Amino acid sequence: MACGTNFIDSSLFKHITDYERGRTRDQSRVRRVQTMADKDQQRPERGIFPLSDLTRKSAKDFGDRPAMRIWDGKGYSESTYSQLHDRVLAVARWLIGQGIESGDRVAVLGNNSPDWATSYLGIQTAGAICVPVDSLMPPAGIRHIISDSGSKILFVGEKFLSMLDEMEPIKTLETTVWFNLTTAPGVKNLRRSQE
Repeated sequence: MACGTNFIDSSLFKHITDYERGRTRDQSRVRRVQTMADKDQQRPERGIFPLSDLTRKSAKDFGDRPAMRIWDGKGYSESTYSQLHDRVLAVARWLIGQGIESGDRVAVLGNNSPDWATSYLGIQTAGAICVPVDSLMPPAGIRHIISDSGSKILFVGEKFLSMLDEMEPIKTLETTVWFNLTTAPGVKNLRRSQE
């Protein structure tokens, strides 16, 4: 096929076209979608806003309701929307205090967790560009992503600290931060492992 050809499954395209024209054959599916849309009407109207406003708006609307939870070996540890917002702001303030400016790149390497999400949202709130690093990549790939992106700071989960110690230093990386944000309010336990 020639370069630039769109690869669209024609049956999918026909289904979408039929749906848009209201001629779908599966009317029960339409009713299910409509029912889900009706339920969504109960949610506060948010409009379009930057991702950096997500935790502020959620804290205002949902405050003390659980936002995230993680199994800590003994039971679930939960964070409310207000706590999440406070932690995200703490990460953002810390990044700005470290000299991170709008458009700077900050990488995140770790397993899916509230800490990863808090770091990501804090980076966005600070105006920086988040570089999520796939934790399943081999060390050479991880190093390449961090180096090639020009990331100045790396938030990293404990599991990856020893691997980073074995890597050749990354020239653009000024600070590596071990995140463990779920156990303390704010970012009091950020630990620098290199400068």
